[in-house]
Amino acid sequence: MPLPPFPLPPTRPLGSTRRQAASSPVLSDEEREWLLRRCDDIMAAYRSLPWVLRPGIVHGDAHTNNLLQRPSHRWVLIDWDSVSLGPPEYEFMPVYIRLRRFGYPQQAWRDFVAAYGTDLSDWPACRPWPRYARSAASPPSSATPLPAARPGANSPTASPPL
Repeated sequence: MPLPPFPLPPTRPLGSTRRQAASSPVLSDEEREWLLRRCDDIMAAYRSLPWVLRPGIVHGDAHTNNLLQRPSHRWVLIDWDSVSLGPPEYEFMPVYIRLRRFGYPQQAWRDFVAAYGTDLSDWPACRPWPRYARSAASPPSSATPLPAARPGANSPTASPPL
């Protein structure tokens, strides 16, 4: 895809996560430090990756939920608010993580790389990112059990506590 005639921002793999964590009023100091360290670790790994493809347009949120089929049966990629200039390999990660983390069939990966025209199965990012995805899914506070719900709390007629 050719570059547009206007500048694009660089790809930001963590978006505003670091800024939001640093200023969040709901995180404890321990949770904030944990999350900021994870951000630093992920960004260090990201910066050290050996990029294979030339920089280009990165959608930033390319996954099947952002595909709409037109009446002509052509597919349209929507949700372009994260578009940037960066490594096209970035777009591979949602598909790869779904495959590795959630047990999607291997054929889904083969179909994806065949359509994309590049197979990055041996690319180093296909090793560290799932590890970071797992650790990011279990911050220190996730071990804290939630209090038991009041009987009927999920009922549409339940009233809030006074």
